[in-house]
Amino acid sequence: MSDISWSPLDAPPSRFTFPNLLRPIAQYPCRLKLNFSIYFDGTRNSKEEDKPKGSHSNVARLFELGIHDEQQCIYQLYIQGVGTRFPEIGEPEPHPNGAKEGAFGDRRIRYAMLFIANRVARLSHGRELVAEDPLSLTHAVKDDTLIPRWRDQITAMLVPRVGRPKIDEITLDLFGFSRGATAARSFLNQLLMHFGNGDSTFCGIPLRVRFMGLFDTVASVGLADAYPLPVDGHMHWGKKSLLTIPDCVEQCVHMVAAHENRVSFPVDLVRAGDSYPASCLEIVYPGMHADVGGGYGLRDQGKGTQLADGSVRHLHADKLSQIPLNDMYERALQAGVPLRRIDQIGLGDSSNDLAISPELQDSFDAYMAQLTALQGGAPVTEHMLAHRKLYLGWRKQFIADEDFSQLSFVRHSGDQERVDLIEANRQLHERVAMFGNDAQRRQFLERNQYSLASPMEKGFHLEWRHAPAVTPEVGRFLEQYVHDSRAHFVLTDPQTEDEHRVLHQSLEQQERDYQQALTAWRAQQQADQQAALEGKYVVPAPPPRDPLGESGREMLRLYRSGQPAIFSDAHPGSSVDGTTDGRDLVHKVSGRREDWSYLRLRHLFAGERVRYAPAPLRKDAPTPSIVEMRRRA
Repeated sequence: MSDISWSPLDAPPSRFTFPNLLRPIAQYPCRLKLNFSIYFDGTRNSKEEDKPKGSHSNVARLFELGIHDEQQCIYQLYIQGVGTRFPEIGEPEPHPNGAKEGAFGDRRIRYAMLFIANRVARLSHGRELVAEDPLSLTHAVKDDTLIPRWRDQITAMLVPRVGRPKIDEITLDLFGFSRGATAARSFLNQLLMHFGNGDSTFCGIPLRVRFMGLFDTVASVGLADAYPLPVDGHMHWGKKSLLTIPDCVEQCVHMVAAHENRVSFPVDLVRAGDSYPASCLEIVYPGMHADVGGGYGLRDQGKGTQLADGSVRHLHADKLSQIPLNDMYERALQAGVPLRRIDQIGLGDSSNDLAISPELQDSFDAYMAQLTALQGGAPVTEHMLAHRKLYLGWRKQFIADEDFSQLSFVRHSGDQERVDLIEANRQLHERVAMFGNDAQRRQFLERNQYSLASPMEKGFHLEWRHAPAVTPEVGRFLEQYVHDSRAHFVLTDPQTEDEHRVLHQSLEQQERDYQQALTAWRAQQQADQQAALEGKYVVPAPPPRDPLGESGREMLRLYRSGQPAIFSDAHPGSSVDGTTDGRDLVHKVSGRREDWSYLRLRHLFAGERVRYAPAPLRKDAPTPSIVEMRRRA
């Protein structure tokens, strides 16, 4: 066992493990092996809602490449992420705390357990445990109450009887992204806890966990690591004990985003303490959270391949997330996961979903070639620091507004994205200026969570100061393909179409109430004038306050014209939504974003918090054969 993680081009290949062979048993003419592939998507990721916009995640894309054949007992299940509609579990509209705290993640996990239990029951006894209609399912998965009954019922159904099929083995493959990766890990541990016998079985049926494919595990369940409290986002179904990789897992591949640094997006490594289980492979990819797990739209933040004429090409093949997608796809195929092969896909959406443009692949290879110190493997902290050093060196070149605003991706961004990018960069500029003043820096550090940080983390201002200028190859890669997750992660504005609709409705209601109040005030004014003419003493009432103001009226005008409203640090969505809540407090304290700069180190967990303490690279680390990445135009 070691603490070595890998860069994409150095990572050891996945392997195929031969399944157990069935031995003939006369009294069981029908013997079955079941295969379940379960795909847990990330926060606010929903295949049905995202695919029309081209923003479906890598988990959704892998699911669509999967094979579902009930005649062969091959089943697959897709679970949309927390913060999205899921009527089957009692969530016809996204739970208000779904994206914020991971609410109803537990129901999604129980829904997946019931999916397996129902199919085992149907095959062994001819009927399901729970009818698969929304009302029955919602009642069944609302808490853990019914799980012991399911276990007892299935155990009774599996008592050998002549003429009934015998289920010899269940093979399980799991995929997940973000909180969906947390859900996949929690699901497996809970499945073993509720349906196992202290071993890797399902009600006595041998359970083979063949492959786990995880993209950038983020828990943040309950109160996230962003809060200045003794909590770190590992509550409820995201408890640390539920995120361990069990010994029964044959292969686990975890892809980590090196450039993600939002405080509420700490990553839970698959490392167990100071070393990795033999079955686990951790690969550190350049890019932000959704650059690894997918989920960005085709034109998001103007990213894409810059062409010779100055235009930008925005295809699936030009998204950085395509490279980890292909890596995971090929590893899962090699492990034996039932996915369609390239020659079975043909032309169409699925083929495009796997495409990698030659320009993207060349730029990726040129960027990775700069990280020679990581070749042969290194502790994950060294990977994170090496990528971060390049990123800081690149950002230093464009710290001034006039320089940053002229970058190609900024110019090609949508109106709201351009505002967000420029204002976030301006905040970075302000932080850098603050760190140049020792007294201001100490005051800032004391005001935030840096009491949790190591001395190395507190010295990040020095890393900014010493970050060298990057090569043109690194600059082109970061400018064209790596998104800015912090710029778009605003806490005060609507993020989804549903949230925009709610704000629009609120603005319309406030306008109706205001117009009614204005009409009543004008009528009272006329009555007061008449009373004054009659010699009566009148105290005139002030006009009603316009709740929208100039900025709110501009937002309402845009909504009515079919365009999205534009928000800024001066005019956040929370200022016109007609309520006073936590978002208003957030804006007052830290603006629209977390009160952290791009300079912070991403927090890592491996059971406990991982401290950044880089050691000299190990020269004795084995160098495996390089995994060749396929190019797809």
